[in-house]
Amino acid sequence: MNESTPSQVPWKERRKQQLRDEFVDTARKLFTERGIEATSVDDIVGAAGVAKGTFYLYFKSKAELVTQVVSALLDDLESRISRALSGAPQDAPTKLRLVIKTQVEFVLENRKLAALLWSDRPADVTDDMRDKAAGVTSALYERIIRTGMLQANYREVDARLAAAVLSGILAVLVREVLDADGSADGLELTALDFFERGVRRA
Repeated sequence: MNESTPSQVPWKERRKQQLRDEFVDTARKLFTERGIEATSVDDIVGAAGVAKGTFYLYFKSKAELVTQVVSALLDDLESRISRALSGAPQDAPTKLRLVIKTQVEFVLENRKLAALLWSDRPADVTDDMRDKAAGVTSALYERIIRTGMLQANYREVDARLAAAVLSGILAVLVREVLDADGSADGLELTALDFFERGVRRA
């Protein structure tokens, strides 16, 4: 069955989706500026210019909205990585560096939200959301590592395990930057240096 085009979707349904999107966009801006804990439902509806009751027509709770904001954040990360890789050189080390650099830049641009997914601080996100965040890049790391083995850039290793190790290295480095509110200059090179010591061909 074909999906309905926007013009075929009833006006009320289109308006409902628009309002949901507005709540997500508004909440994301406020969460980015203030952090999640410091942003209330009252703040969100005030910034969106709607009655508080309207909020609860679309979301059962603030936690449900947080889930939607995090999902949108990860979708944006995937899109940015795809754009970064478009037209990039095909050698695995260059592609891996581009992915990590893009991820680090994105995390720092969305520091308060990213801290929920990539730091050890108490957070309003579930383990499922953290797993989804890790999955955005780990599968891509694995594919690039496999390519690197075919290109003879990397020695034969368990690509899935190597991707998990790289994800772990990067998570630790990103957490340090987020917790210290510091700079990430050269962070991707540090992560790759640790990683490639284990997989680089002699």
